[in-house]
Amino acid sequence: MSCKVVRIICFLSLIGCDMKIHKGYDYNVSSDIKGELEIYSKLRGKMFDVNNELSISGSPYELLIWISTYNSDYSQCELEIRDINLFNSDHNNVIDFRESFNLKFKKKEKGSYVANLLMKNIELKYDDYKISFSFLGKNKCVNKIKEARVEMEFIKNYQERKISFWDTLMGI
Repeated sequence: MSCKVVRIICFLSLIGCDMKIHKGYDYNVSSDIKGELEIYSKLRGKMFDVNNELSISGSPYELLIWISTYNSDYSQCELEIRDINLFNSDHNNVIDFRESFNLKFKKKEKGSYVANLLMKNIELKYDDYKISFSFLGKNKCVNKIKEARVEMEFIKNYQERKISFWDTLMGI
């Protein structure tokens, strides 16, 4: 049975099945370091299949912020992220996220401790942005994580690539 499936896939790929084009309205990953903490942020676009020949990733975006360290002293730490702003200088526009978020550090497989935040469905024009936010330690870590302000840039990183029939079949 599996031999027949392989033959069919090989046949379809040999007869020249069309490639799909993927247009990614993406952004670079931004990073900063505050003492022992590495801070990262990313805007990740939602993926849409327009038709059999075209897929697009773009607005609405997800905002990801993660703070990482290899110091096990942070294993029980909590922190608060607040005053998150996205600034679009091209249109002199600020998106202000008024809520604050409490995060806990969790141990990852490679020995790091990571606290992360995911915000979904953020409608954005495809422009460059600056993000700023504050974070500080809570509970047991008030003295360990002093309040810090972070500012980073999201630079547009448009990419267009062809996805082969095989990659589409495999779900890549």
